[in-house]
Amino acid sequence: MTHRRSLAPLAFLALAAGCLSKTAVEPIRYFRPEPPPDGAAARAKAPGAPSPVWLRRVTAASHLHELMARRTSDVEIGFNDLERWTSTPASFVERALAVELFEALGVERSESARSPRLDVEVLAFEERMAPRHVATVALAVSLLDGRELSILERTFTAESPLESSDPAAVARATGIALDQAVRAAAAAIVDALPASKQ
Repeated sequence: MTHRRSLAPLAFLALAAGCLSKTAVEPIRYFRPEPPPDGAAARAKAPGAPSPVWLRRVTAASHLHELMARRTSDVEIGFNDLERWTSTPASFVERALAVELFEALGVERSESARSPRLDVEVLAFEERMAPRHVATVALAVSLLDGRELSILERTFTAESPLESSDPAAVARATGIALDQAVRAAAAAIVDALPASKQ
């Protein structure tokens, strides 16, 4: 009797292991926000010769990382462990802003502390369910001159409409919103920059 009782738990464990091994594991899916196809070459160079800029730092709100964010209300943000960005939102913004400023608009890149210093914080990089279903990108821009005086302090927000929560559609819409926010920010940065002394 004792022998039969000791085998019962082992049989149950073997059965449970067999059931678990047949369960399909959902793969993690990675997405990249694609900008519109017109590219940086479509923009006109910045008029005149603005001062060189030091793109010092691009950071993001603590909840914005590789997991794709979905804001369901003003106070709730959710994540799906299986839907991720190929990089962080801060990295996407930094690359897009560098291309827009230094390639498309022809601003000279600097790393001198005497040049105007640009810091950006990504406040939103998410699917937003309410009040409208959109992909949203928001950038807080801080531009200081060489004397640490503020030249520009402004938040740039762009939205792109969504018809579904399919992650590929969200990635495409986020790419459009990213492009719009970065273009608006870069144009304002160029307008705020003093003329080059050279």
